[in-house]
Order: sequence, then C-alpha cells, then structure tokens
Amino acid sequence: MSNLKKYYLAIGLFLAFVWLSVGLAAAPALAPAEVEALFFLKPLNKPLWTGFFLLITFLASWPVVVFFGLITVFWLGRFNRLQALIFISAIIAAEAIAILTKTLVKRPRPALAEGVLNLTSFGYPSGHALVGLVFYGLIAYLLLPRIKTFWPRLLIMVGSVSLIILISFSRLYLGVHWPLDVVGGWLAGLAIWLVAQNLSRD
Repeated sequence: MSNLKKYYLAIGLFLAFVWLSVGLAAAPALAPAEVEALFFLKPLNKPLWTGFFLLITFLASWPVVVFFGLITVFWLGRFNRLQALIFISAIIAAEAIAILTKTLVKRPRPALAEGVLNLTSFGYPSGHALVGLVFYGLIAYLLLPRIKTFWPRLLIMVGSVSLIILISFSRLYLGVHWPLDVVGGWLAGLAIWLVAQNLSRD
C-alpha cells in the first residue's frame, strides 16, 4: 500500500472514530450486545486471571508508557531524531484525543459489573486501547527495520499484536469499559499509528 493510500485510510479511520463518538454522545443507550459481552465475561473472573489482566493493563498505564517511552526516545535520538520526535508526538496526540473525547462524549463506565479498579473518569474511548496500540505498534514498527534475522522479527510482530489485543481485552475483562469504548480506541489509535508510520518513513 502506498503512503498516500495509508493517509486516506488513516483519514477514513479517524472519520469513523468521529462518527462513532458523535453517535454515542447523541444516543448514549447501550447496545444489547455490549451488555451481553460483559455478562458473558463476568463468570470467567477468577483471581489468577484477574491478577494476570491487571498486569497486562498496567503495561499501558502512564508510568510504563512514560518510562519506556523515554528510553525509546533516547535510543531513537541516537539514530534518527525525526523518528524520536514523531514517536513522542504520536503518544501525546493519542492521550490528548482520549482525554478530549472522554470530556465531550461523557459515556459512563460499566456499572453492571464490579470492576476491580475504581475509576471515576468517563469510559469512551478506552485510553489504554488507544495509547497501547500507538505505543507498542510504533515501537514494533521502528524496531523491525533494524533487525535483520527472521525469528526476532517474527517475535516482535507477534508479540506487539498480541500485547495490543490483550491490553484491550483486559479492559473488558476487568469491567472498566464497554466493547465500543475499545473499538473507538482502536479506530483512533490505528489512524494515529498510520500517520506516524508514514511520517517516520518519509
């Protein structure tokens, strides 16, 4: 896919995010499938799995993102300062979009399940899904060209995709987001990731 087509795709994804955001703000009623999804997950809550997903969700928290983000920026700065700037700008943009959209849409978090995390902010979009996708997706993209052997490259690709999916799923498992919160995070996250990826290549 050409860079221009990727920009078009990024615009399409972001417009889909805006459309979903406007729709949820105008009609905040829950889709039955969203309620059923969390009711389906509730019986699966076990102490071992809860501990595992608390660890997974922590990997997209701000302490982790800031710590490893700074390491990545310093590392990239040794080779390509433009990529370092794009990387940190993409993370800031992702968090800013998440905070702004939460403030505008004001979608409550689930109340039907007892979440193990006591959160008071609004739910849409999932900041963990959005920032996690941009953060780990860009780290993988920036690492791959510098690694030439097959197995490490495969490990990075599979590991980053798996981690992004697990982080998003952890928000549903822990009962702190509705499915559309995660979908919104993915739409905005993919849009930011595509733009940052293209700019890094240019």
